[in-house]
Amino acid sequence: MYTATKIPPKNRKWPSRREYTLDDCFPPAHIQEYVESSLQNAGLDSFDLVQFHTWEDRWLDDDRWIKKLRDLQTQKLFRAIGISLNRWEPWNGVRAVRSGWIDCVQVIYNIFDQNPQDELFPRVASIAWG
Repeated sequence: MYTATKIPPKNRKWPSRREYTLDDCFPPAHIQEYVESSLQNAGLDSFDLVQFHTWEDRWLDDDRWIKKLRDLQTQKLFRAIGISLNRWEPWNGVRAVRSGWIDCVQVIYNIFDQNPQDELFPRVASIAWG
């Protein structure tokens, strides 16, 4: 069994918008608070995956989020880092994947919405790998 949790954006707005800053959504103190409270709520010492519930690739320009996650990883609070793509925008996660910091990417795909099967995955492959 694997365990995972998502960190909601601090501003509690889904999906993310381009104008939202890292401070609006994932400032370091918010990241730490949610990792620790999620572990406590789950009664666990660590998770296999911690994932941001929303994502904007421009947040890569502010390294405070990855510094905080790496610090928490060093404390062995979780093993892997993930992002959840919003609005069926595969290009809005390509920089994150290329950074080498992201271990997992989640797209919207379920019994009611299988749009990624036909449209998203071919575009992601062509964008990410040429």
